[in-house]
Amino acid sequence: MFSTTTTFDPFVVEIFLAAMNGAKILLVPDWYRSTPARLADAIIKHGATFLQTTPSQLKIFPHAALMEIFAGRTSVRTILVGGEAFPMNFLRGYHIDDKSVAFYNVYGITEVSCWASCQKISWKEDDVEIGEPLLGTKFLINEQGELLIGGTRRCISNGEWSGTWTSTGDIVERKESGKIYWLGRCNDQQKINGIKVSLTGLARKAETFDGIQSALALQYAQSVLLFVHVKNNSVQSELLKNISIAGLLFIVIPMESWPLTLNGKVDRQKLMQIFKQRDFVFTVNDLSDLLSKFGICLKNDRERTFAALGLTSLRATELTIKTEHLLKQRDFPLLQYFLSDTATVAGFLDLLKFGEVFWDAPLSCSQGYVIKPAISREIYPEWEYNLGKCIDATPVVESGSVFVGSHSGRFVSLSLDGAKNWEVEIGGRIEATACYQSGIIAVGCYSGCLYLIDGKNGQIIWQYQVGNAIKSRPVLFDDAEKCVFGSHDKFLYMLDIKEQKLLWKVACDGSILSSPLLHNDAVFVATLQGEFLAVDLVSFGIL
Repeated sequence: MFSTTTTFDPFVVEIFLAAMNGAKILLVPDWYRSTPARLADAIIKHGATFLQTTPSQLKIFPHAALMEIFAGRTSVRTILVGGEAFPMNFLRGYHIDDKSVAFYNVYGITEVSCWASCQKISWKEDDVEIGEPLLGTKFLINEQGELLIGGTRRCISNGEWSGTWTSTGDIVERKESGKIYWLGRCNDQQKINGIKVSLTGLARKAETFDGIQSALALQYAQSVLLFVHVKNNSVQSELLKNISIAGLLFIVIPMESWPLTLNGKVDRQKLMQIFKQRDFVFTVNDLSDLLSKFGICLKNDRERTFAALGLTSLRATELTIKTEHLLKQRDFPLLQYFLSDTATVAGFLDLLKFGEVFWDAPLSCSQGYVIKPAISREIYPEWEYNLGKCIDATPVVESGSVFVGSHSGRFVSLSLDGAKNWEVEIGGRIEATACYQSGIIAVGCYSGCLYLIDGKNGQIIWQYQVGNAIKSRPVLFDDAEKCVFGSHDKFLYMLDIKEQKLLWKVACDGSILSSPLLHNDAVFVATLQGEFLAVDLVSFGIL
């Protein structure tokens, strides 16, 4: 399966492996990589046997799809996993036997494309080695424990040859057996509040807890952000108790899914954006910044009441949401406090866990908080349908179908899952949005013809010709027996669909691009000359 973006060098493996073995290659759109349900569906539906993926991408596969793959009920037989730490704990939850699917841990860096080593997974082992170097590749571990890659293959960057040994930026450990194990990145070891912390180690420890599918740790100021993909929220409190380190502030952010880069890895910048968008308060600076948005100075307004400072109920609610996790007494009615006449800034500070050291010293106790981010999800298409040219019209969704036309002159009815019900080609470009009522569709086109179409089968019931293009949305009423529409020929028309005849037309000062509006017994319409008309539906006189 060709599922790797061409900006990520392992895509070469997928192309040439298929070509060298005379195999078919399954191509999928780029956005499938970030839409796990679609990717899994394509793999199963089209019978892919070989899959190359990242751990992050694998972790967001639908549970049902992973169950099918591990049970051997799909065509998948080989899966290469690389680009990040092998997700052993995650995959153990699905493993059944060694016969159905063979997993391989592949390791490498872009400068030594595509992979430098490969190791078949043994489910009996707790840790996963990176494997033996591939043909023409050598490994060297320096004094700092960093893995260097050399060999006959060399990298040319900006016209310059790389050195004999290429730095990977990865810390590894060689066991007495000679096997090499990945430990983390060189920059993974962080000093937070004077404490040396391995962010990768924290994430791995979190993943050992039942109910946590995957985890990732990042540093934020003097705190640790622990993003966890959980099966249920009940494990979070237990996690904080067991993973906490004295002197460190842990902030746990549950994730429903992981944001991915184009290369299929967890997008760490997006995770940080998700956290920062919440504006939660954890430090004095955070609180000062938040209050300043409300016109409150934390230092100068300590003795003033929130009422005197003009704190509205809306802002009080926001302040409550963003600070209540700091309360000494968790069930304290903070919102009611903010809205009282006697609540002062100093009194509010006294309610917080920081107490008097809030100003004078960094947080020194081991604490943790759980926040639930309102994730701003990216939007990905579920399906697409090619109508040949631009679509300016707004799709109409009625009776479980989608109706829309394009500048190609094609008008189509689709089911909500993208399957075509019917398609008809009319005599001109379609810019106007269609109107649907009682199984009848009305739509105009550039040729100046209004088409009345049967919504069930696409048959053209009637067409009416006017003097210029119809670019506005027509209006059906009286159970689709009548239709009002405007045209660029500067006339407003009313048709009797049942009798298939013109009832009246009214001349206007300008062309009509807007859709008519019906109200009581009148129709209202605006023209491109700035004229606004109200016409009586019965007498067709201008009101």
